[in-house]
Amino acid sequence: DYYKNDDGEKIPHLKTNEIIINDITKLNPVLVDEVFRPKSIEELAEKIKSTKTPISVGGGRFSMGGQTASKGTLHIDMRALNKVLEFSEKNK
Repeated sequence: DYYKNDDGEKIPHLKTNEIIINDITKLNPVLVDEVFRPKSIEELAEKIKSTKTPISVGGGRFSMGGQTASKGTLHIDMRALNKVLEFSEKNK
């Protein structure tokens, strides 16, 4: 299931909004500064333009090599952007 992974884990004792992002194995926790879940391409573009921090991008987080996220980044969770908007067999 594509949505099997959680939305990240908040750490109660921290005074920041940092969240732990992990892959399906739960063996690769990464502390990211923020998780952003865009609902549209326009929302995604605006967030990318306005952020000053490094960005990491993830989807279902099924990676088994630890490449789920990067520490200290704005982590963009792309799972909601999972539709084909346009397809042209001719233009591939």
